[in-house]
Amino acid sequence: LVRSRTSENGVLMMNVYDRGPSREVLSATVATLRRVFPTVLALSRADHNHVLLAFPRQRSVEAVRSQFQAAGSTPGVGERARRAAETLVEFVPAAGAPVFTDDLAPVEDMTRRMLASR
Repeated sequence: LVRSRTSENGVLMMNVYDRGPSREVLSATVATLRRVFPTVLALSRADHNHVLLAFPRQRSVEAVRSQFQAAGSTPGVGERARRAAETLVEFVPAAGAPVFTDDLAPVEDMTRRMLASR
């Protein structure tokens, strides 16, 4: 539904918190997004927040990184854009990561495991 409402030049941005050692929630979320978005990139922070960028058309990490770098000269955005360019990666979900559906979305179980792994 989100993909159908995203323009070809648009982007879906989503924040995912996952501090688990296996990044189970993050992997499943990326695997789910990749079913309908051909490019999913991640900006991961030390506080275990991951900002996902999902694009409706194929985009290279380098092309998106260049856009962040170009925004680096924009007042009020510069430093954040430069840091984003440096940390941007294509996150590859773990093999066998589940895809969330209406019939399968074990987010609560995954979150409990993540929180128990402290």
